[in-house]
Amino acid sequence: MKDYLELVRGEAVSYSVGRMDFAEYFSDDSITDSLVYFASGDGTVFVDKRADEMYAKYAGLHEAICCGKYAFLVPEGDDPEGRCSRIDELVMAIMPSTYRKEYSRKRIEMFKTLIERNLSPALNESFKRSLAFHEAFLAK
Repeated sequence: MKDYLELVRGEAVSYSVGRMDFAEYFSDDSITDSLVYFASGDGTVFVDKRADEMYAKYAGLHEAICCGKYAFLVPEGDDPEGRCSRIDELVMAIMPSTYRKEYSRKRIEMFKTLIERNLSPALNESFKRSLAFHEAFLAK
């Protein structure tokens, strides 16, 4: 378990990231290493044990804002399905610019996996919007 503290929109965001073996969980060694899980019980974010440290840090930050007690930091928007991509845009503004493309690539892998495997059907539209956001970012 690793604890992080990031300043987001003037607010100190504290969150913990643990590691999980998603390949073992899904019995699929080829599954992406970009999957993330938020444990609502204690607010811990779990990132694949194969993910690099930077991805774990920023994917964890996304989940702490998206699903945790920092939801009030989500940027306003008219499109409820765009909430996730607005959070990623916020997170990407905080991370080093040199890491943004790699983060976007990993998020594309994650959203494609979530959609293809129908892992959270109620969020598929949001995942599609986020996928489009990251594809557009990389196309720039």
